[in-house]
Amino acid sequence: MMKDLKKVMLIDDEEMSIFINKLILNKMEDINKDIIVFNEAKSALFYLMNIDNEENIPDLILLDINMPDMNGWEFTEIYEAIQFKFKQPQLAILTTSLNPKDKQKAENLTVVDFFVNKPLSKEKVNSLLNVVRS
Repeated sequence: MMKDLKKVMLIDDEEMSIFINKLILNKMEDINKDIIVFNEAKSALFYLMNIDNEENIPDLILLDINMPDMNGWEFTEIYEAIQFKFKQPQLAILTTSLNPKDKQKAENLTVVDFFVNKPLSKEKVNSLLNVVRS
């Protein structure tokens, strides 16, 4: 259980979403400004599988579902199999999907800790922090 967020990973293919999410996260006092951004899930997985220093592991991953090449669900399948040398990051699905089946699917995956609808807001981040810190 983490006490504060030192590093956040954003995985999203939409530049505007990345820009807005970084802006919101950077305005949060409780969040360190270390934000890692990946435009594709495969690159993020490669990064996570090759972490050799505990300081490089994110505390929280914000993952978009709908991405080309590899979507968020495909990411979670591989993510689940990663043997982390240190701690396993908290994983939040951050999506525009209003499909109740997506929320249900996320709730049934043990590696998914949160399901959050876009747009990200300070209130949504604070609610994540409250759950993560408790």
